[in-house]
Amino acid sequence: KNQKLKEQPPKMRRILTKKEYDLLREVSFKLGHPEIWDLIDWYCHSGMRKTEAHKIKKEHINLEEGTYYIPDQKNDEKNQKLKT
Repeated sequence: KNQKLKEQPPKMRRILTKKEYDLLREVSFKLGHPEIWDLIDWYCHSGMRKTEAHKIKKEHINLEEGTYYIPDQKNDEKNQKLKT
């Protein structure tokens, strides 16, 4: 017998503390990989979900316009274009 599942409320996103954010920056530079900081910083400020960020491809980014788009979002919106 099929049962309808109860809808789950959206999960609250946890925001990094300033201390955690600063530690990530410090460690990326101490490890000798300052270029990784650009990715971490972008991800922290983008508001994207982890799965959305992992699916980004080069063709999704328009450096001239300063935009990128998310082809398939968890909230079912398609091809949403975001300004960086």
